[in-house]
Amino acid sequence: MSGTPLFVCQVRRAGQRGPIAPWITMASWARAAATRHGDAWVLTPDGALDPADALARATPAAPPVGPASRPSWRRWIPEAAVTLAKDGRRIGQNRTFERALDRSRWRALEVPYVFQLHGLFWDAGLRLARDVGVPSVLVVDACQVEEARSWGVRRPGWSQLAERTGEAPALRAADLVVCVSDEVAASVARIAGPRPGVIVVPNGVDTELFAPDVGARAADRAHAVGADPAFVVGWSGSFRTFHGLEVLVEAAAKLRDRIPELILLLVGDGLGRLAIELAARDAGVRAVFPGTVRYTEVPRYLRAMDVAVALAPGAQFHYSPVKLREYQASGVPVVAAAAGEMGRMSAGDTLLTVEPGDPGALARAIEQVHDDTTTARAMADRARDLVLQTGSWAARLDAVETALGRA
Repeated sequence: MSGTPLFVCQVRRAGQRGPIAPWITMASWARAAATRHGDAWVLTPDGALDPADALARATPAAPPVGPASRPSWRRWIPEAAVTLAKDGRRIGQNRTFERALDRSRWRALEVPYVFQLHGLFWDAGLRLARDVGVPSVLVVDACQVEEARSWGVRRPGWSQLAERTGEAPALRAADLVVCVSDEVAASVARIAGPRPGVIVVPNGVDTELFAPDVGARAADRAHAVGADPAFVVGWSGSFRTFHGLEVLVEAAAKLRDRIPELILLLVGDGLGRLAIELAARDAGVRAVFPGTVRYTEVPRYLRAMDVAVALAPGAQFHYSPVKLREYQASGVPVVAAAAGEMGRMSAGDTLLTVEPGDPGALARAIEQVHDDTTTARAMADRARDLVLQTGSWAARLDAVETALGRA
């Protein structure tokens, strides 16, 4: 299988705050493909981008954090009506995006396949694959209506219609459907019905970008949290409610007397950041908030951490966290919520798991890493070895291309 693979990501950057996870994952897939095939393109609302450019744009500079605001007129409009209008707008945006694709350019290349990121009413990538005459791969990190429902977004009277018309057609039309977790695969089966060509491939990590660097550790720590001795408990990502960061602040507050040198290092931005900043201040927890940093700079911050956390608000968790493998590839001990994919990992062997939403359990796990650095270091080394063997984006691409060969 040779040529120039195409990766379609229709997520718009306008209005986004903090790292844009879909851009990071699709650009990472494309980087792995470019390494293997010599070239790859990411097709976005910003145009056709090489993978490095797409990855750089995935972490845009953010304005100073502040409270979320909305136009005054919005308070008089029911949220359901706003959601309905957004759904309609997505249909138009998909068609606009599709018309902007330069089909003649891609027909002139040898394209082996087209990846598309799944989204509500999105099918431009699948249509492009059909027009170019190559297989289509639909990457599903979440079924959209179901995910929105878990966030409290209601579609009264048209939830099933949105799934039936905005998700099921793409889930049935793609030659290969790549789900990031077993939970997502189950949702795909519920919406689209049984079909061949559905595989589970968790998210991966760039094992060259994310790697330990013992020689740079002192400089990385000074850059991230200053020169004072500290025990750094870290996290990176976009500040969203499903990341459970309020539980981390509570856990840190419980450890103030036992680990007085503890500092939280929370890298990223998002609409939930201000609430976490205020919670840390009110709890008397020392915390550093660097904001959004360029993706290629994230490894410096991870290497500054003594332990990193990946949390969830509850046991129902369908995500495949990229951050988890970034931590592990960087050689950082990990404490994760026993939820979804994270709960099925080898607890105690490559990471510590705790019950979701339990600040006491989280505090005890963090303290365990602090008190027994030898065991924590061995655990982190095993995790790094496992990621190198099976968790790279190159390994994930192997799985997809092998499945395409069988399709």
